[in-house]
Amino acid sequence: MTDYIKREDALEQFNHYDLGEYLTTQIRGMLMDVPSADVAPIRHGKWIYSNDFHWYTASCNKCGYQRRTDIKAEGWNQWKFCPNCGAKIDEEKEDEL
Repeated sequence: MTDYIKREDALEQFNHYDLGEYLTTQIRGMLMDVPSADVAPIRHGKWIYSNDFHWYTASCNKCGYQRRTDIKAEGWNQWKFCPNCGAKIDEEKEDEL
């Protein structure tokens, strides 16, 4: 898996080393020349379950997207991502119905 770091954090850590002016300038320039990665922050969420008459509903706690079914079939609530906002559903679940 690829690791992503903040350039500012790398430069801050680099400031703690004394490598001489020439080498410091060269390394700082190399760090500044590394292209930035196109990454997005991961949103973490959970499904909030409810039961309204004969409908079973799972709502994303980040965007409110609702999945509804009239039959509580096996696996109806097993989605690992919200299809609306992309939140990774990995927070602790509330008690299911």
